[in-house]
Amino acid sequence: MIERRQRRRRGLSSTGKIGKYSLEEAIRVQPTRTLYRSYDPFLDRKVAIKIIQLFDPDGEQNDDANDAFFQEARAIGRLQHQNIVSVYDAGVGDYEGYIVMEFVDGESLLRKLNNEKTLPLTVALKIVVQICHALVYAESKNVIHRDIKPSNIMLTRENHVKVVDFGISILVTPEQGNQARLVGTPSYIAPELIHGASPSSETDLYSLAVLMYEMILGRLPYPGEDAHAVLFKVINEQPQVIDEDIPQTVKDFLAVLDTEQLQQMQIFEDCSSEVLHELAACLVFEKLQAGELLFSEKLFDEYVCLVQGKALLVAANEHIIVPEGQWLTEKTLQQSLGSYSCKSLTDSLLLRVSKSNLLESSSATQAYFFGFILDRIFIQ
Repeated sequence: MIERRQRRRRGLSSTGKIGKYSLEEAIRVQPTRTLYRSYDPFLDRKVAIKIIQLFDPDGEQNDDANDAFFQEARAIGRLQHQNIVSVYDAGVGDYEGYIVMEFVDGESLLRKLNNEKTLPLTVALKIVVQICHALVYAESKNVIHRDIKPSNIMLTRENHVKVVDFGISILVTPEQGNQARLVGTPSYIAPELIHGASPSSETDLYSLAVLMYEMILGRLPYPGEDAHAVLFKVINEQPQVIDEDIPQTVKDFLAVLDTEQLQQMQIFEDCSSEVLHELAACLVFEKLQAGELLFSEKLFDEYVCLVQGKALLVAANEHIIVPEGQWLTEKTLQQSLGSYSCKSLTDSLLLRVSKSNLLESSSATQAYFFGFILDRIFIQ
């Protein structure tokens, strides 16, 4: 009994400080975990600290809480992606665990939906595409999130997505395989999981589809008074079909989003909608922070345009400023500079165009693109 009292007195949240971090404000309070706003005095930045209770009120270890804590720390600790909240530190006190994370200055998608009910299609698409990028990256690191829902999607003030809360994620390895235990939020659980299938990237995608449905229509596809009612509907009923004018596949979603973004760019203002649609399938936009590498030594199978920002092209004996709006190609760079690398000087927006995809498009699209780009290639 004495040992249990000591554990309680030594609780991290009761001290008001974790190492160099002070706990400034409780952002979200749940029965076994609390998220605090904090500050890192050494790096002069805000951080968020999640404290997880690892012992029950009577002092006994909570196995589920311990599993969730170590699973989240291991999973998110291996993920470094612009659409996933970053982890800076983690540790364990006498009866609580803590994770120090990037502080997201914004709001959750749940709060946004509570305030706005529905979102314009283009806004919803931009959110979904960023979540897709996060999930694709997580899958490449063998991490399945398992709880994609509005409260686990944070939006910065610029509507940049950060996926959070990997507390019930799983690490998939060839040795252990997937885990078939049914966990998650009922409204977002894929039907195959209810039937005992193992979690996968496809089950995360199902949760994302439910989220998309909710953003567009302002309601869940399977409403219910309790978890049992919801799960029954998931495996026995079909939701209301979304309007036919709304894209029905991921490829169509991306085409709509990229076409809209292209239309807003002056460089494509006189391009027909048919050509724009084909071009959208050949390119990808990439946001870069100052100091990030655009490319090094080779551009491989692509043309690159610095849509926004500035970059520095470094060759053996030259340092060249690349201004906004310039296109770069492997052939011209090698002819002019030989060996080279390029880094962003400012936060930038990059447009990468796949050569192979472009060559599979129509002659009209190829004619427009090459006729356009030949006059705008940097370093002739």
